[in-house]
Amino acid sequence: MKPAESVEWMKCFELRVEELNRRVCGVDCWPVIRNTLLSIIHAKSESRFPQFSVRSLSIANLILCLVRLLFLKKADTFILGDGKFSEEIDGGLYLKDSYALAEGEELNQRSVVVALQGENVNSKIVDKERCVSIYPVLLFSAFVSRFYFLSYVFPGLSSYLRILLVEISEAHFFSNEQISSAAVLRRLRKNIFFCIIAAKLFSYLLKKTECTKAYVVCYYSVLGMSLCAACNRLGIPIADVQHGVSGRNMRAYAGWVRCPIDGYTTLPSHFLAWTPFDSAAINEHLPSRHGLHQATCVGSLWRSHKVETGLAEICRGEWAGFIDNIANYRRIIAVTLQSATVPPIVMQLIADSDADICFLIRAHPDFSCDSAIAHLSSLGAHFNNVFVFEPSRMPIQLLMSVSDVNITGWSASVYDAYFEGVRSIVVSELGRDYFEDFIRGGLVVYAENYPLLKRNAFSLGRFAYQ
Repeated sequence: MKPAESVEWMKCFELRVEELNRRVCGVDCWPVIRNTLLSIIHAKSESRFPQFSVRSLSIANLILCLVRLLFLKKADTFILGDGKFSEEIDGGLYLKDSYALAEGEELNQRSVVVALQGENVNSKIVDKERCVSIYPVLLFSAFVSRFYFLSYVFPGLSSYLRILLVEISEAHFFSNEQISSAAVLRRLRKNIFFCIIAAKLFSYLLKKTECTKAYVVCYYSVLGMSLCAACNRLGIPIADVQHGVSGRNMRAYAGWVRCPIDGYTTLPSHFLAWTPFDSAAINEHLPSRHGLHQATCVGSLWRSHKVETGLAEICRGEWAGFIDNIANYRRIIAVTLQSATVPPIVMQLIADSDADICFLIRAHPDFSCDSAIAHLSSLGAHFNNVFVFEPSRMPIQLLMSVSDVNITGWSASVYDAYFEGVRSIVVSELGRDYFEDFIRGGLVVYAENYPLLKRNAFSLGRFAYQ
């Protein structure tokens, strides 16, 4: 099921089911269920149940994390970030939007705590003294949620879940017969139970900080929804900071047609969107409920911060040698991957291109280990105009700023290109769905075949980003 189809299916399902939502211990179950179900049918998801390697966890580190949480200082603003959304500049690791938000808050004389999900706070993080690991929260919530059968103590929850699953089964939501209803039910119970436990723990942390505002990078993880529920319980406004693909066909942001009058506790009260397309899609599908769940277009906070503080120029200086090396090519084409291999249609384009056309291939962060990059770099032995190592290591916004066009399957690199005034070509049906509004606006082209890809790769021009 493609993104647009799944969102439309969910809209119809929400209108058809009589009892859609149930609130348990302050946790609204439907957003948890919906995000879980849609994560099962889509290839890549941020809302998977957390996986932990307890063996690798140092007892000393765990105790240290617990002590730091127990003695957490007061802060005006609480930010739930993620170390994987980071960028290295001049030897320091910046937490991108989380860092930009924290700097903005501190300029307004507001103290900040940034909560990270890893076992340790990376020593290279800039201003790491305001960061704290909430790994114990994840670990404890995940452990307790293994006893999901205890969910039977919540009146009506089990019958509510069973009725929903019967409705979903009868509507043929899962086309794969190998997906077991019992396994789906088990996963739903675990995720709901996780949210209940984690929300309690977050409530304790929020009370200790006495914060009056919160942000979350990726609300639709089970941890993000738990923080939303905790903030709702304490009356603390919380905003989701866009971190990737959004828009009218992205499951976590579109198609909410049965939102209660008082809103969902497991959704953020506000959304900070990158583009007008994204904010319009959210506001269209989540009509205002006493000002809740509304989106505002703020652009790229991290990009703006880099430009305003001079970090962008420092970054460009670090890569000046490589930029000069590719400056003489007639056309520079960025290729941002989402797997460990280059799509065949793109390989054909490389093979058919003249030597004065340069290809900058960027490995996906999930596949950007040294061995994967080394494997992709073997393309350089066959094509002197193909580069892999530098494009995979340099900041993606800088990569887009030196490119003439961006080719991808459906990645969020479309946004990075957009902010640099570079058009993108998507070569998958997922990309066609996710960037429907961009395509309609002439900012993205869907190349469903090779002739379309070749024509647009060599002809698309830049635009003036406002």
